[in-house]
Amino acid sequence: MIFLKNNQLIDIGGNIYYYNDQGDSHRDDGLAVEYVDGSKIWFQHGKLHREDGPAIEYVGGDNQWWYNDKFVGNSFNGYDQLQFEAFLKFKTFI
Repeated sequence: MIFLKNNQLIDIGGNIYYYNDQGDSHRDDGLAVEYVDGSKIWFQHGKLHREDGPAIEYVGGDNQWWYNDKFVGNSFNGYDQLQFEAFLKFKTFI
């Protein structure tokens, strides 16, 4: 593993990880994990979390929405960004 500046780590396979000073997967201004296959994951302080899109984007097109480490929906089951925005308005889990 290779550590770079700004709490960034690149593993031997080329996957990129971002961490905060506490060692949690974290990034304020973008994704926290980017795999060489193109899959992307957003974390905030070690928790799966993203408000402007899915927290997990798989290279095959499947997406998962997470809010503060709680699963909200999966595109495989028809969930989409509009439903997530409605969730954000009321913050109720189904």
